[in-house]
Amino acid sequence: MQQHPAFRTEPFTEGDDLPPLVEAMQQLKYDPNENSPEELARNYKDDGNYNFKLKKYRWAIDAYSTGLNVASTDVDLNVQLLTNRAAAHYHLGNYRSALNDCQKATTLKADHMKAIVRAAQCCVCLNRYEEAIKWSDKGLLINSNEAILLDARSKAEQRKKIAERDQRKKQFQEKKVKESNEAILEAIKARGIRISPLSHRGCRDVLALEWLEPGHPAALGSRVHLDMNGQLVWPVVFVYPEYAQTDFIHQFKENDTFDSHLNAMFGSEADLPPWDIGHNYRPQNLKIYFEENENTLWEILPKFVLKNILKHERYSVSGGTPSFLLMVQGSEFLKSFLAKYNVKKI
Repeated sequence: MQQHPAFRTEPFTEGDDLPPLVEAMQQLKYDPNENSPEELARNYKDDGNYNFKLKKYRWAIDAYSTGLNVASTDVDLNVQLLTNRAAAHYHLGNYRSALNDCQKATTLKADHMKAIVRAAQCCVCLNRYEEAIKWSDKGLLINSNEAILLDARSKAEQRKKIAERDQRKKQFQEKKVKESNEAILEAIKARGIRISPLSHRGCRDVLALEWLEPGHPAALGSRVHLDMNGQLVWPVVFVYPEYAQTDFIHQFKENDTFDSHLNAMFGSEADLPPWDIGHNYRPQNLKIYFEENENTLWEILPKFVLKNILKHERYSVSGGTPSFLLMVQGSEFLKSFLAKYNVKKI
């Protein structure tokens, strides 16, 4: 009995084979030779409504779309197809498509309340609050007590205020970041510190903010900044070529001495690095150098402050991270290492 359309209680699902009688009826229902465009449009609208009730919104959209494509001249019918399709799109979260259908519907019938209400709801969901208010006001001129429009307008007003506040906050933060970045660049220029970009592209005479982005993996996210006292605070890398090891210092203030950090890292109270098996890396044993080029090293005294080294005419900060070589004085490794260079003292 389920195969007979008069007695079937369960709806057909996608992929079901239709019984011959049902298939013949369907062909007759959608035959353009047997139906006028208006009749076809109504048939497709009915199919869409049936699928909509079953929450088969995509099937409903297909039916409404086919109904619109038959080019019926019945304006009211076309408006119903558009607003029903908008409702199906809305339930799927396709708010832009739903809004487009509402706009088309009001083009055909300017005071169609169902289309206006749905358009206002779509605009709220799309965060287009000005438009939501306009659609709500348009509908409230027709019916000042329409609860959905009153609710949509209230939500749009509240969310618009929040969005405007958030935008002001964002602009304020962007301004602060811009001013901070400009202050950093000015401070570097004022001190005469030379910055070398990792890439040789662009003009090397114009200091660019991206040149200050750390290139060392450990330093990522620790770009040079100004503290509350106007000191530049740098990420600094100490390189130990004897053991192919590095230490990264997140905050090395420009007025800090090198020995202040060495005492914290290698002093009597410090945890010694596991690679320093002979415990030779003690503050009093260390020599500090920076590399001018592949042929020249400069020796730095531990009592020097960072700022004075960065200002040195032969020093250049590469990759936004000052780096220095540390080795044990008097060691065989230091002797063999220095033999490759022309060593100068500051």
